[in-house]
Amino acid sequence: MDASTHALAALRDSLNRQRTLGQLTPGDRVKVGGQVLTFESATVGGGYAQVYFAGIDQPMPVDADTLFFLAN
Repeated sequence: MDASTHALAALRDSLNRQRTLGQLTPGDRVKVGGQVLTFESATVGGGYAQVYFAGIDQPMPVDADTLFFLAN
């Protein structure tokens, strides 16, 4: 494969791993700030969301349109 083919394959793989909050399901493992966290739930309102991850007591505030990348 040449460099452009590799670049296109990497872009396609990256796009295939992107998820919005509405696409995540409990148990999905996502990358957040260099860590792999397990999504539990989210509460969305007013353009913002409170996202809950397993093992973390406090919700993480994010923009409601934040994209997450699946870890697996």
